[in-house]
Amino acid sequence: MKIIADVASRIHVLVFTLCFPMAVLAQADDSSLFPFVIPWDDATPGTVTDVGHLNDGPAGSGGFIESRHGQFVEADTGRRVRFFATNLGARAAFPSHADADRIAARMAKLGINLVRLHHLQNDWEADEGTIWLPGKPFHDVDPAQLEKIDYLIAALKRNGIYTNMNLTTTRKYIPEVGFPDSVNDIPFNHHKKVDKFNSRMIQLQREYAAKLLDRTNPHTGLAYRDDPALAFIEINNENSLVGWPGETPGEGLDTLPEPFLSELIALWNAWLHGRYGSDESLTVAWSVEAEPLGTSLVNRESAWAHETQLDGEVARFTPFTGQGSDDTTGGIRVQLGANLNAEWLVQTQLKNLSLENGRAYTLQFRARADRKRVIGMKIHRDYPDWRDYGLRAQLALDPDWQDFSFSFRAHSAELGHGQVAFLLAGPPATVEIDAVSLRPGSVAFTLPVDQSLRRRNIPLAIQVGMGPQRDDWIRFLVDTETAYSENMRAFLREELGFRACIIDSQIEWGGLTSLVREDSMEYADAHGYWQHPSFHGSSWDPVNWTVGREALVNRMDGDSGLLGEKAALRVSGKPFSVSEYNHPAPNDFQSEMMPLLSTFACLQDWDGFYTFAYSATGSGEDGSMMDGFFDTGTNPAKVAFYPSTALIFREALFAPASARETLALPAVPWDFALTASTAWDETGGHPNPLQTRLSLYRSKGEVAARESVPGTAPAPIRAERQSKGVVFTADADAAKVAVGFLGGQTVAFQGLTLTFPEFGLFREGFAAVTLVDHAGRSLRSFDRALLTLVGRVENQGMGWNEERTSVGNQWGHGPVMAEGIPATVQLEVDHPCVVYALDPTGARNHVVTSTWANGTLSFAVDSSHRTLWYEITIN
Repeated sequence: MKIIADVASRIHVLVFTLCFPMAVLAQADDSSLFPFVIPWDDATPGTVTDVGHLNDGPAGSGGFIESRHGQFVEADTGRRVRFFATNLGARAAFPSHADADRIAARMAKLGINLVRLHHLQNDWEADEGTIWLPGKPFHDVDPAQLEKIDYLIAALKRNGIYTNMNLTTTRKYIPEVGFPDSVNDIPFNHHKKVDKFNSRMIQLQREYAAKLLDRTNPHTGLAYRDDPALAFIEINNENSLVGWPGETPGEGLDTLPEPFLSELIALWNAWLHGRYGSDESLTVAWSVEAEPLGTSLVNRESAWAHETQLDGEVARFTPFTGQGSDDTTGGIRVQLGANLNAEWLVQTQLKNLSLENGRAYTLQFRARADRKRVIGMKIHRDYPDWRDYGLRAQLALDPDWQDFSFSFRAHSAELGHGQVAFLLAGPPATVEIDAVSLRPGSVAFTLPVDQSLRRRNIPLAIQVGMGPQRDDWIRFLVDTETAYSENMRAFLREELGFRACIIDSQIEWGGLTSLVREDSMEYADAHGYWQHPSFHGSSWDPVNWTVGREALVNRMDGDSGLLGEKAALRVSGKPFSVSEYNHPAPNDFQSEMMPLLSTFACLQDWDGFYTFAYSATGSGEDGSMMDGFFDTGTNPAKVAFYPSTALIFREALFAPASARETLALPAVPWDFALTASTAWDETGGHPNPLQTRLSLYRSKGEVAARESVPGTAPAPIRAERQSKGVVFTADADAAKVAVGFLGGQTVAFQGLTLTFPEFGLFREGFAAVTLVDHAGRSLRSFDRALLTLVGRVENQGMGWNEERTSVGNQWGHGPVMAEGIPATVQLEVDHPCVVYALDPTGARNHVVTSTWANGTLSFAVDSSHRTLWYEITIN
């Protein structure tokens, strides 16, 4: 396929947008919008939007889902199963019986065959939206809520829909279940990390798993352990003791309150004692990489640079003389007057540094704050992707000056593009940093006289940049976390008897160390959000947030952005799924999500993906509007594509890319790189994920290597940059996909031509289009085909800011409005056809004028048809 012509002006989309004042940008032309509410309970059979035939029996009728040769298969039949899934979380996971029946039937019609039950443990929907007994959050499980889950799982099963059960998600641990009051001071969201080493928390997780799953479902008559419809169990959502994405290993663990900090220190010292046995052996082992210090890369002449990511004066930067020498910097005082959630929003930096790859460096400085305050610090690249050069730390400051020293070995470094950055946003405070030096070389380790293995008081090695001390710290975290994972897995598999596929957590949590943690698990899983909301005040502030106004399709002509990142995480030999994925509203380009995801997942031969999420629907819920950032079930930008997504992915209408590239990592992969992204970059960069299937694994070797299998033919995919942005196209016998800045373009496929006039918001001409054969065979000789065209979607009365990046808490009201995309369609087909505009249930509304001559069907669509769906069927 190819782009035949660009009849639009040759103005780049960025220039085009900047021609408008920001106040004008928010004032969109709504003349092409019309209401299009796809009913939450519609299960009308027989329409072209009904793909329920893909769920060809009760879930589990082919036996348990197993992992074989890197794929999910039915144990009894050996048939491969691909999962198009979604998430039901919090209130959405506890519908009434009547609503559960309707929700399950609608999901089946849309082609969903797996549901992930998530956030059952929340405390924000106490009124029948949580697993906990009313008035006893995180304490007692409510039998009435368990019964609702039982019925929902049975209803899903009847409709051919499997279940993925999440165990620990948003649980907090409270004094009422046997903890000291200081448990409330644990500074991690939802008490993550600590629940992977604290024995009481682990015991409570086991008890919760038994209460939830060690039962017989009265609505199926089967014990959950014996029901193949329960296909997956996830132990601990988005959690790693080693670190969350972007963190240094063990980041924040040294700020734990007592007795949790002492418990971890005791575990650390016991691990060290088992490894070394004596202080002498430990000292020798931790000193082997000491190197003399050279001349500092920064000195008294080095200037401080400053960066704030918010409008207004949120920070004041004042240099001061300080107590450094000629080969250290002067001081910088930063007064922060606002409570900012993300530490990177305010930074002070030392820039333009030339670090050499593989060379050891030592960063030294002194710092204090006028009140107890944690700040971030790292050395990294000074342009996107801001890659770490080998050092990242969290600093716990107080009013007394503290001296800091970090040795590390540089990696991914580029001469002239390094910077030392202190990340300062957070609660109001005054922070002072002084006497910074960055010298080649490393400082020898010496054990302080008051520390010893005998006393079991060697502190956590979080603030360490390189060398054997850092290596041991990571090994300890990995060993501790893996012991937790295997403990929980053995409990589920051996004590409770479950045959379901199990993982601990997502593969990007813990970076490459997760390959050890998840080694015995049946599959690998990841999460991905394009332009996730950024909160500029408190966490999850409902007013002060933004969602970037950027289209992922504009990355598809390069490394494929977010989707390329997920592809680079696949573990060779295991099935791969992405159990949370979204392009959050109110992004004007969110309609790209489903066509890009389904096509890309086919190319990479993934085994499942889940939209996040399918919000609460049913009696008493407003199903007429887009419900916040993550809703897909009532958002036509996403749910309108569910039928074509199910056909494309579950039927594999696009063949996997035949070329393969596998990254064989060392046996201890974190000695080479902490993250998959860095590992790929260090071995030659990411291959084009539109043409090459990616995977990685932990080998038995000591060095990283690439294993390549050349392709037999290029994948039928293109991403071409036009004047306003990228146009992505995918072409197969039974499916066609076009996504991007289509206005003013003629897009040609094999047997199909789509011609678009200028249209849309600010004449950007953005839309997503799919055409699929309902039977998944051929668009040349089909009986029925479904054409879906979606552009902008929004609620009525949304309170847009000038940049169209936020509506604050003014999400508007229903009915939700959708943009009618204008296009001329010419389809080569073997027989005359009739084209119908469909209503929101998929039923035929009216005939669209068309002609058939010389084997070509021609018709035009636009907003006057007031639909996102068209059926093309035999005359």
